[in-house]
Amino acid sequence: MHALKKAGTALLILAISLAIGEVALRIANRVSPSYVFRDDSYNRFRVKPGSDFYGFQVNSRGFLDTEFSAPGSSSFRVVALGDSFAFGVVPYPDNYLTLLEADLALTGVRAEVFNMGIPRTAPADYLNLLVNEGLDLEPDLVLVSFYIGNDLIETYRSLHRNRPFHERSYVVSLLRFALRLHHRAEGGVIFDRQVYSDDAPTFSRRSYVEIIGERAKVYLVEWEGLATSVDAAMAAIERMTAICRRRGIPVVVVLLPEETQLDRDLQAALPLTYRIYREGRMDYLQPNRILGERLDALGVPFLDLYPAFARAAPERRLYKPHDSHWNIAGNRLAAEEIAGFLADRELVPEFRAR
Repeated sequence: MHALKKAGTALLILAISLAIGEVALRIANRVSPSYVFRDDSYNRFRVKPGSDFYGFQVNSRGFLDTEFSAPGSSSFRVVALGDSFAFGVVPYPDNYLTLLEADLALTGVRAEVFNMGIPRTAPADYLNLLVNEGLDLEPDLVLVSFYIGNDLIETYRSLHRNRPFHERSYVVSLLRFALRLHHRAEGGVIFDRQVYSDDAPTFSRRSYVEIIGERAKVYLVEWEGLATSVDAAMAAIERMTAICRRRGIPVVVVLLPEETQLDRDLQAALPLTYRIYREGRMDYLQPNRILGERLDALGVPFLDLYPAFARAAPERRLYKPHDSHWNIAGNRLAAEEIAGFLADRELVPEFRAR
């Protein structure tokens, strides 16, 4: 009986502590929101205004860019939407959207590219961001960066919003975050945002394979979630296009390849960790073909960067080591390809038919 009483007291103390912790974390998150806790808003992973990123100060809107100019300027205004690829992991001057401004300037186009990338967002978020904030900038062009690596997976997850307990509880969310961070830190994780290194790995090899494996379902030829994910993602893009067409604003989609699509070693490593990804079940260009067909059907101009990156990959590294994002060379190649595409399609002023 004594032991039962002690166990009961311990459980009561634990329950009270968890309840206090839950309330405290919810209050703290309301005062200063953190991405650790679930939030369906696209602002969950928005960077805090004024944050330092490799010596560059994030603007007052929380975007990795200079302050956005007010409408009415004589420049060609481009609203660029995307996830962490748009935000980037390289310093601001080396980001492909920053470089795009410079590349367009070389063709005589005075452009302002407003980088509105927010990490961990997806096409439905791009639509909301465009409507809530992007249109107020009065763009002449909307550029949507669609990352093959996780835009479809994030869309799929958003369609299944029944949250498990670990996402509803702030205490459990914090503990899971700490455990995942510790796990991925094994083998060396570099999160230094003060000094950039193009050659330093972000995650250990094991953690990186786990990360890409969590979203490689988009390459499974029989994955039942692909069709619904594509439908939902394209619905958001179709809505964006309709809104912009009424205002005479072209929408361009750029398909950003994942390193897994280009790296045979990564493709070989996946089934060693995830048996479901065995040879014969994977089609690494499946998402590109399907999205390309759908975009063509909608009449939306799009650039698939896979061919250009596949040609360049044997000669140079285009992604940060053990990181799904482009390094400096990858960003430069993307900027060159996008600038050339906009010029070839006469989507920038100097090349529009008069």
